[in-house]
Amino acid sequence: MPTEKIALAVAGLLLIASTGYIISETELTKELNTEKEPEIQIEVLSKPVAGETNTLQASKNGTPLSGEKLYINGESYGKLNKAGIKEFNVPNKQKITIEVSDATKTLETRKKRNQTSEATQDSERPEEGLSLRFEPEAGEYNYITLYNNNSEPVEGEEIFVNGDSIGTTNSQGEIGFRVTNKREVKISRESGLEEITRTVESNGELKNYSFNIKKPLIRGYNHTITLKEKGEAVEGIEVFVEGVNQGKTNASGHLTFETPLSEHVTLLINTDEGEYSETFETSYVNFEIIMPEKGGTEQDYESRGSDLDIKTEVKIETNLDGEYRVFLDKEKQLEGFMDAGNNEIIDYVSAEEGQSELYVEYESNNKTVRSHKNIFKAEHLEEPFTFDLKSPEKGESINNSAVEFHLNSSTKLENPYDISLILDNQTLSSDKSITGDWGERYIPASGLTPGSHEWFIKVKDPLRDRTIKSETRTFETTVQEASERP
Repeated sequence: MPTEKIALAVAGLLLIASTGYIISETELTKELNTEKEPEIQIEVLSKPVAGETNTLQASKNGTPLSGEKLYINGESYGKLNKAGIKEFNVPNKQKITIEVSDATKTLETRKKRNQTSEATQDSERPEEGLSLRFEPEAGEYNYITLYNNNSEPVEGEEIFVNGDSIGTTNSQGEIGFRVTNKREVKISRESGLEEITRTVESNGELKNYSFNIKKPLIRGYNHTITLKEKGEAVEGIEVFVEGVNQGKTNASGHLTFETPLSEHVTLLINTDEGEYSETFETSYVNFEIIMPEKGGTEQDYESRGSDLDIKTEVKIETNLDGEYRVFLDKEKQLEGFMDAGNNEIIDYVSAEEGQSELYVEYESNNKTVRSHKNIFKAEHLEEPFTFDLKSPEKGESINNSAVEFHLNSSTKLENPYDISLILDNQTLSSDKSITGDWGERYIPASGLTPGSHEWFIKVKDPLRDRTIKSETRTFETTVQEASERP
């Protein structure tokens, strides 16, 4: 029998004797590299785990180094057998240095893996159902166990890993498999009664992948990435955003996802060859449409058939310089630039009577985001003010140079306004920034010259920059004598 076959057979017997589990020749061949090399080769069956048993084989030009002494971290571990194979207990060190003849090999160890089932002691009953012997690590061999509700091993049950069958359980209710470098490992039974999922520890980083993404990444909004390998789009790769599977890239390497509400976001892929991740900084644009109120009714006092001026108040909080645009019924009506920070827009948009919708866009670095839509109703307010000019009456003749004006004024406007009584084109009395009704007033005037006089009330709406007037009353005075109010 060839030396390589003898070595494999002996190694297989050692593994069966020490673990009780059968590994195929194909699996063992992957671990024990028997290709001829010009120098001494030291091959370890699996990645060393502190405190666990492992197996190595040493050869030179394909010939086992039988009888050679084995040293680990300077301590003797006995001699290799005829096949150049030796079992050893891995020291509880971060690194171990293996010496055989004049060859050395240094390996990093990992801490002993926790068993996923608590029932490992002889005095304890195994747990019912599926379990893993070790926490899964990419590239490492692991074992699945299956027990029934009497804590007895289930033999002959077909087991699936990530949807693929790996065979059936043996008489001990166990089956071995090598963990692939996926983000998760999902284990299920043929009966479909049970499935367990475990996170896989990756074994390496992919160097040739990249995420192409249009920045800025704005929190709460959809963004599309392009996954590339050596500059070429990659299809069918699962992408994780902050650990959440977002699906697979399409034929163009594209995948769309909603950016989480965090300062940074990590994108990750995990393939059989390793994993690749990138972390990006996110930005924010927060809209608050205060007016027009969503679902509310906004009024203006233009005549029917004319557009209504609707007050608009919007707050934008962002860490990006950019341009804002205000749309009413898909028509852009306001726009401008603003710096990063807390900004406020107060202005008017022109609306037709009836239902309308208003939204805001914000653009920065060629990336545009949009607010929600505020749907409201615009209606005419035909009489925003009610004027009651009591005296002097129209055409009244007053035999006195002193007159007292008696009036009443009320309004439906909610915003402040300026109001004045005008006599002969001169302001006789006024108040600024009045809110609500002006009410009933008695306003005296004296020293009027004989003849005709005109008076009316004028209102200025500063926000809309409009003026409203009452009717004009004309009266006459005939003498210049003071009089008292009757």
